[in-house]
Amino acid sequence: MYLQSFLLASLISFAGSLQVGVVNVSVAYTTLHQNRKAAFWVALGGSLPEAFYATLAIGGADLVVQWPSVWNMLSWVYIPLCLGMGIYFVRKPYQPLQVRKSHHKTSFLQGLALGFLNPMLFTFWVSVLLLLKSYRLFDAQEFFSSLLFVAGTSFGALLFLLLVACLFHRLKERIHGYVLGSLNKATGLLFLAIAFLQVMYHWQQIITMITAPAH
Repeated sequence: MYLQSFLLASLISFAGSLQVGVVNVSVAYTTLHQNRKAAFWVALGGSLPEAFYATLAIGGADLVVQWPSVWNMLSWVYIPLCLGMGIYFVRKPYQPLQVRKSHHKTSFLQGLALGFLNPMLFTFWVSVLLLLKSYRLFDAQEFFSSLLFVAGTSFGALLFLLLVACLFHRLKERIHGYVLGSLNKATGLLFLAIAFLQVMYHWQQIITMITAPAH
């Protein structure tokens, strides 16, 4: 049962990482502008918050059920983050791709910060845990089962991010030849697209706030 918890969490985390996010894009960007070693440290830092938010979700799933609007509001933090990074990359001046000296600590902290600034991870793992509990696939009362589940969340995310790094490393020469001059703008537009999708996701709450009568 313990191995099942680890494998299940790893699979769900890997599948959940398929959607485009700030950590995924940062790993790809680091691979192109630095090297795979720097991208590894970004990926490692970016995968650890999965375990943190999964741990919170195990103990706080009931709170989300009681106050769903509070946790839904927290996910709005993701919107200004993506907007800020999008504007930064769009306005960033072009620099030729070159191998730069990587600083492991800086790359690790970059990934860690981007991962922690995604509160949607909490609501994601709450939803997953509630679903698993409904089918009796996970028992939060089992300490080692919970421990391995939490470890699996980071492992699955790390595995996916390393695959992203490997993929972009293999495509580095092609990207260098075809979209070198517009790489920063493409990255910025991707972040802006993520922000736009998040706004669309919360459109009901936004419309409610705008149309609500003033007191």
